[in-house]
Amino acid sequence: MQCNSAACAALALAMIFACSGEATVDDNMPSLPKSQGSEVASLVELAADDTNFDHTLTAGDKSSVGDSQQMKLEQIKAAELHVKKSEMQFKQSELHHKTLVMQLKQSLPAPEVLRRPEDQHEELKGPDLAEMMGQGRRGGDALMTSGSFTMMSSNRAGNSEDDEEDLGSGQSSEIKQAPSNNAKCAGDKQDQRQVTGTLDCDSAAKSGNINRPKNCLDNLSSGSFWNCLTSGEGGACADFSGGPAAARQAFVTEKNTYTNDKQACRGVVTKGAVAHPHRTGKKIGVLALKRIKCDDKEPPTCAVFKTAVCFKADKEMFNSIKEQDANKKELKAFAEYVKANAWIDGGTANAKLKESWRCTGTDEVLANGWIKGF
Repeated sequence: MQCNSAACAALALAMIFACSGEATVDDNMPSLPKSQGSEVASLVELAADDTNFDHTLTAGDKSSVGDSQQMKLEQIKAAELHVKKSEMQFKQSELHHKTLVMQLKQSLPAPEVLRRPEDQHEELKGPDLAEMMGQGRRGGDALMTSGSFTMMSSNRAGNSEDDEEDLGSGQSSEIKQAPSNNAKCAGDKQDQRQVTGTLDCDSAAKSGNINRPKNCLDNLSSGSFWNCLTSGEGGACADFSGGPAAARQAFVTEKNTYTNDKQACRGVVTKGAVAHPHRTGKKIGVLALKRIKCDDKEPPTCAVFKTAVCFKADKEMFNSIKEQDANKKELKAFAEYVKANAWIDGGTANAKLKESWRCTGTDEVLANGWIKGF
C-alpha cells in the first residue's frame, strides 16, 4: 500500500499512539486513557482513506486542497500535537514517580538498634565480690545465698547473688567449706552448714528471751525470722504468719539509729516473706528471708544473705493458682501449717524438711524463679 507523506506520518503516529498504551517506562506508570484509543482508530482509518494523496502540501498548494482534505490535514496535525503532549506528560509522570520514590526512601528512619539501657546494668565492685560470687550453695533443706555489693553514687547496686543456682528444691549437697557472711546471724544455735554467719545478732537482740535469734533461726524452721527493728530497740523475731511477711515488708534501719548500743543492727535491712508463687499448684508456697548489712562508708559496701524454702503441703491451701489471689488469711494459714507439719526437728540447727513436703516438677521450677526474683 502506498501513501503520501502526510498520510504515512498520520499512520505512523497512530501506530505509535496505539502501542504506547501497552509499553510504559515504568511498571507503575499509567497507560494512555481509553478515550485516546478511539482517536487512534480514527487516525488509522483516516490514513487508509488518504493513500492516493501523494504530494507534499505547501502554502501555495493549500488553495487547491478540498475542504474535506483540509479538515483531515488539521486533524492529523492536531493528533500529532496531542501525541507530543502525551509524551511530555508521560515523561513528567515518570520524573514525578522517581522523585516520590527518592523522597520515600529518604523519609524512612534508619534501622533502630535496640540496646539495654546502661542504668539496667549492675555495677559490681570490691574484693568481697570475687570471693563470694557463686558461693551460694544448698545444704540441708533451705537454699542460702551470700555475697556482697557496693552501692554506687547513681543509686545502682550490683548484687552478687548467683543467678544460675538451683534454688529452693531442698536437695542437699556436699559442702567442703561454707563461705562466711556478715549478714547472717552467727552462733552455734544457727545452721551454719551452708553459710557461716558472722553477724552478732545475739548482742543486738531486744530485751526478752523471745527475741533471741535462737528462737527464729535463719534456716526458717522456727516459723519466724529475726529482724532489726527500725525503732532502734534492737532485733526481734517476726512470725511468717504475721502481716509484715504477707506484705513482704522491708525493715530498714536509718543512720541515726543504733549509733551506740546494739550496733550489729546498724545498717541492716531485713525482709521476710510468705508467698504462693504464680501458677504453682494450690498446695505450694514459699517462705523466704533476705537480710542486708551495710557499712558506714560512702558509698557503702553491703553484705547480703538470702534463704528460701519451697513447700508442698499435704492439702490444698490456696483457692487459686494466681499469686495475686492469695489473701492474708490463706498466707497466714499456710505459714502456721508449715511450722506445725513440714519439718523434722523444726526450730533447731539440724532441722530437715519432710520428703513428702518437697516441691517437684513444674512447681519447683516456678518456685525457683520466684525465689531468684526475691
